[in-house]
Amino acid sequence: MYFPDLSACFKETWSSMYAVGWLDLAHPYPQSEVPGEVIERLAAFCAEPPVCTMGFHECEFCDTSQSAIPARLNEKSHWLGSCMIFVFGPDGRAYNAPDLIYHYVTEHRYQPPQAFITALMQCPMPDTPEYQALVKAVRIGRAA
Repeated sequence: MYFPDLSACFKETWSSMYAVGWLDLAHPYPQSEVPGEVIERLAAFCAEPPVCTMGFHECEFCDTSQSAIPARLNEKSHWLGSCMIFVFGPDGRAYNAPDLIYHYVTEHRYQPPQAFITALMQCPMPDTPEYQALVKAVRIGRAA
């Protein structure tokens, strides 16, 4: 599923979340090295995604028929491709990304937008009550 970076996505469910990392083969994407601390923080978010689905989205950039992508996040094995993460910025913006964003960054040199990286680095961690309150507000439609 493709959405341009920073476009509105999933309007029926989360009306004002901004898409990040919804990549596909038909659309070029920015590439660069991402600092290690950003990758570590991204791993923490992908290890505890607030939304999971019943199926898997394959990585179109890999030469494999594997439906899910294995990853080691926070010393635990995970399968990427069936969940979404939320990142909340200090300016009130909310971002929605597939958990494959971790794979795209680490394996395909995807460079997320700076606004997303800034939000990621300042967002409460997924295991905190502050983050859980933000997710709950999004789920009941009071935020983002």
